[in-house]
Amino acid sequence: MLNRRFPVRAALASALVVVLAAGCHTPISATKAGSYETEEHERIVGSREGVGKQILLYIPNRLVDAFDMVHAGIGLGIPLGPDIRITKWLQLALQAEVGVGFGWDGRSHTPGWATASVTTAFGPWRGGAGGGYAPHIGDWEVGVGLGATKVAVDLSEILDFVLGWFFIDILEDDYGYN
Repeated sequence: MLNRRFPVRAALASALVVVLAAGCHTPISATKAGSYETEEHERIVGSREGVGKQILLYIPNRLVDAFDMVHAGIGLGIPLGPDIRITKWLQLALQAEVGVGFGWDGRSHTPGWATASVTTAFGPWRGGAGGGYAPHIGDWEVGVGLGATKVAVDLSEILDFVLGWFFIDILEDDYGYN
């Protein structure tokens, strides 16, 4: 006998996989600046240059991918207003902050920072004014922030981590290939 909740859970899990697979922000092809030539990028490790380095760095890349999933920061200062994100396309923020802190934003990491800024966001639009540190906001990041403190999980990085075990690098951020 099946649990009544099973179809709902299966549908939600399937929807999450589809959304994550569709939302990878690295294009399959890219245009070189200046020459306007398009070059294709392979996502499977074995079909790219530098396969030997990629295999040698397999475990370190999986560890870095694991750390990329979570973005967190803690700071001291004066925060006014929240910053809530359920992906880049559904966010709400109205905050002013003055502070200093440290944190981890994945590979775009800035260990220590200072800021004095105003941030506004509604739906897919995000803007702000001021100076200093601007946190990395991933396309598929889900998180909350209050001034200089934030905690978020990047759903595309979770998918990159899982597929990385099968030599598929959807975000093309692994070390060791040219």
